[in-house]
Amino acid sequence: MSRKRIWNVGFWIVLITIIALNFGACNSKKINAFELPISDLEGNEASLDQFKGKVVFLNIWATWCAPCIKELPNIAAAKNSVNTDDVVFVLVSDEKLETINRFVTKTRYDFEFFKLNESIKKRGIFSIPQTYILNKDGEVVQSVTGPQAWEEAKWVNLLQDLSSQ
Repeated sequence: MSRKRIWNVGFWIVLITIIALNFGACNSKKINAFELPISDLEGNEASLDQFKGKVVFLNIWATWCAPCIKELPNIAAAKNSVNTDDVVFVLVSDEKLETINRFVTKTRYDFEFFKLNESIKKRGIFSIPQTYILNKDGEVVQSVTGPQAWEEAKWVNLLQDLSSQ
């Protein structure tokens, strides 16, 4: 491969990376989780209102998103470490209900799964996974774009501290 071709390939990789990072940085840092138009896994209209008074770990994800799938075991480990009914782990996808159900059945993660009934882009989310941690009043206290090691002490402690407030 010629130097010019290597340079061109490198240039495009850098450019695409910069664009992708900028889109991720543009994700909305605020969200009103209780106004999200969602459905449960049976297709019934639902609301996150049922979790008012609890700390909500809200993860926007998709079955086709490799980083989303990669972080699910970390989310499960965090859920096991927090081990309280005052923290609920909610995963929301804007994919077809059948796609979400097939994934949930296959993987058997113990989260609250919902379907977002509109595009995540309408909510200002352009890069996933996107996670919001809400306090018991429903206020966003943490907004994180990209996969994380959610089982790390800093995240588990944050969730436990919020649940005890």
